[in-house]
Amino acid sequence: MKIRTVSNIVIIFLVIIDVFLITWSSFSNVGILLAQGIIYFDLAVCFILLCDFMFRLHETEDKKAFFKDKWTWVDIIAMIPIEFAPFRFLRLIRVFILLNKISKYLKDFIEETRLDLSFGILLMTVIAGTVLFYIVEVGMNP
Repeated sequence: MKIRTVSNIVIIFLVIIDVFLITWSSFSNVGILLAQGIIYFDLAVCFILLCDFMFRLHETEDKKAFFKDKWTWVDIIAMIPIEFAPFRFLRLIRVFILLNKISKYLKDFIEETRLDLSFGILLMTVIAGTVLFYIVEVGMNP
C-alpha cells in the first residue's frame, strides 16, 4: 500500500473523530477538562492537515493553479482551529467543511484501492446468496 493512501486513511479517521467531537461539544454541555482535551485534539488535527497541505503544495508544479482551485481554500478553512471559531455558527460551517474534506479523501481512497469494485462484488454475492437461499428453502421453510 502506498504511503499516500495510508496517510489519506489516517487523515479521514482523524477528521471523522474531530467532526464528531466538535459536534458533540457544540450541542452538549461537556466539562471544562473534556472541552480542553477536544480543543487540543482539534489543534493536533489542524496541524496534521497543515502538514498535508504543505506536502501537497510542495508536490505540485503549478502553484498558481493550486491556489486557484476552490478545494484549496476549503482545505485552508478546514485548517483553522476551533479555538479561533468561537461562535457556534462558524463551528458548524467548519464541521461541514471538514466533512467535505473527508468526502474528497474518501473519493481518492476509493479510486486508489478499487473499493467500489470490491463492494459491488460483495453486494452481488449477498444478493445471489439470498436469492439462492430463498429458492432452496421456499417449499420447506415458510
